[in-house]
Amino acid sequence: TYNDPGIYYFSMHQFPHYPGTGRPEERGTDNTNLNLCMRPGASAEEWMTAFNEQALPELERFDPQFLLISAGFDAHRMDPLGNQNLEEDHYIQMTRALKQFANGNIVSLLEGGYNLRAVGQSALAHFQELQK
Repeated sequence: TYNDPGIYYFSMHQFPHYPGTGRPEERGTDNTNLNLCMRPGASAEEWMTAFNEQALPELERFDPQFLLISAGFDAHRMDPLGNQNLEEDHYIQMTRALKQFANGNIVSLLEGGYNLRAVGQSALAHFQELQK
């Protein structure tokens, strides 16, 4: 995907963090890769600002035909491995915004998250928003 101009990839993740990949300068051959690196302890407001002001304009520019969402919930404030501050409502807001793309042609796959309660609540909120 890194060298394919027909595929756009974006990731929001804590950086630096294991495994140390996803650096902001890794943009892909045709500038179709966006890594939004969030500092340890980043606030939910920082996440939402980056998502709204960087990720969404890039998706709008690319105009995808479908979306594959790797739904990781390890940025939840209760996650023991991450050091971020999102809650279920933030995942709902991001999901709602993503639904405007690709005529709603979305496949979402459960990814990370290491607090079972937070993963369960966040995944449920995400999937309920997808169904609206």
